[in-house]
Amino acid sequence: MHPRTQSIRVISKELSNIAAKQLNEDPKRTRETLEAFDEWLKKQRHLQVRNDYQHLIAFLRGCKWSLERAKQKIDGYYTFKTLIPELFRERDPLSDEMQAARRTGLIALLPNGKGHAGPRTLFITFHEAISVLTT
Repeated sequence: MHPRTQSIRVISKELSNIAAKQLNEDPKRTRETLEAFDEWLKKQRHLQVRNDYQHLIAFLRGCKWSLERAKQKIDGYYTFKTLIPELFRERDPLSDEMQAARRTGLIALLPNGKGHAGPRTLFITFHEAISVLTT
């Protein structure tokens, strides 16, 4: 077994079935897909990415195991993190900057109606110009 494959959290049979049906997750392809993702990331010198397999699996699941979409998503995420690092550092929710960000829109974690195994939905909407975040 590949050493990093062991660092992947084991999910219940119920979640595994859901992942297969809804996310196109195939345990037979997991290792091969993760290795391809990892190799691609090594060539992306502009990205400073956490490349443990559990982290990469989150991006793959978020893209229904489309490697190309996961590449785009992780590139966008880490590019955004580089361009606006203040959003990813320690944040004081009462600071002027965070209050300005709060006024620009709404971010809410919606209730999970399917129990602990169900998906979580993050609702985000913007009301004012996003430039408030960078001032």
